[in-house]
Amino acid sequence: MHDMITLYSATITTALTGAVGATYTPSFSENSPFGTQLNGAIVGWKFTYGSGGTSAKAWVQTSFDGITWYDIAATGDMAVTSVAKIAGVIAQTPITTAVVATDGTGTTIVSGVIGAMFRAKVTTTGTYATATTLVVYMYPY
Repeated sequence: MHDMITLYSATITTALTGAVGATYTPSFSENSPFGTQLNGAIVGWKFTYGSGGTSAKAWVQTSFDGITWYDIAATGDMAVTSVAKIAGVIAQTPITTAVVATDGTGTTIVSGVIGAMFRAKVTTTGTYATATTLVVYMYPY
């Protein structure tokens, strides 16, 4: 059984531009829970709206080198309503047409691209108040 990993968790009060959470780097070896590769991940977002604000977006990203990050899952605009969303990203999905790599601007789920590291990126507009929170998580398998 693998553990859920929290990539981002915060109360949102001011506008954020490209705020990032901690980097998660799974351990790969013959003895690790994942073996020698990650097969995929269930990713999720839980946005609890309090009041105020205008727009809130979050991405789960992957990187091969820790320098360049690519969006692999996007929430779309969560705006001014509480919402929970989930998506599946599968490593073995073949990509037969090159996809445009995005960093904080992607709008879809991109399976077939699983790097060595993961993080969340968040952008909001407006001033949120009254305990508006966002949690971004992943369940790797």
